[in-house]
Amino acid sequence: MQHSEFRAKEFGQPKTRKRTFKAKIPDSEETYDIDIYTLEDPRFQDVIQWLSEFEKAKNECKWSDNTSIQILKRCINNELNLKIESIKTYDEAIIRIKEICYPEIDFDKYLNKLIKIKQMNYETIHEYLTKFNKLTKQTNMCLKPSEQLRERELFKYFLTGLSPRNQSIVVNQGLRTIEEMVNKIQNIEELEKQMMNLNFKEQEVISAKEKYCKKTWTWKSWDFGLFLL
Repeated sequence: MQHSEFRAKEFGQPKTRKRTFKAKIPDSEETYDIDIYTLEDPRFQDVIQWLSEFEKAKNECKWSDNTSIQILKRCINNELNLKIESIKTYDEAIIRIKEICYPEIDFDKYLNKLIKIKQMNYETIHEYLTKFNKLTKQTNMCLKPSEQLRERELFKYFLTGLSPRNQSIVVNQGLRTIEEMVNKIQNIEELEKQMMNLNFKEQEVISAKEKYCKKTWTWKSWDFGLFLL
């Protein structure tokens, strides 16, 4: 493991230290670097993404449970370290970090954001889906596995956030899952984009023809004037 530069603090983001680890390419002696930036302030960092990246590093570097928890403790801030110092296993430490960063008291805060999210605030259905999924994970992090939001509830929230036109499409098409909704709307968006590009090209052709005709008429008028002279 190597220690290198700090990441600069910008726009309220905490200063983090990059830690570099070596992972071996399968069936080879060659290695490659995996970088992890330390978890310094959960208020400003994406904890879900951070935990996902740490888990990826753990698997690719093939750390043991004991090694994983030791490295984990070196990659989190002092406050989190104090709260997990007595924990002996990696899985228990991860569960505890999730509980600290996403306490049950924050459930209403994330649920309210999830309910109020609107497609109109995003350029594409994919961007809307990405934000919706992030809020879903944050909301569920505040709950026990048995209490987490079900597919039916998520379907309702996702549908409610769609534009009126897309809501009508979902109802008329009888779509039953978020995946079906996204695929259908993506197809429509792509078709509309193609039509827009086609119309733009047609308009360019029309404009070019108009300019050509105007230029030709100007020259003919000028020639006719010379003829009269």
